[in-house]
Amino acid sequence: MIHRHLNKESTCDDPSTLTKPTIDDIIVRGVKKDWQTLGIAVKHHPEIRETTLGICLDRINNEDAMFYHPQRYHLWRNFCRHLQEKQNHEKIR
Repeated sequence: MIHRHLNKESTCDDPSTLTKPTIDDIIVRGVKKDWQTLGIAVKHHPEIRETTLGICLDRINNEDAMFYHPQRYHLWRNFCRHLQEKQNHEKIR
């Protein structure tokens, strides 16, 4: 997916291309294929998970911000939290 305001195409295969604006763009403008690849990156790269969770919390908690598709931010927040809980549970074992 070519993201708005960005000059190069980013892929979820290379976590270094997933900047905050790129992740935000995938959440808002992405289609199923984009969300699948972001989901894989979130699952396998804790730093991407933390960044994605931070973006979602910022958007959800900013009542003054007008943004599209708030349910998408809730979905990604819940997905990231689920993976965090799963990871924490596995550490306890």
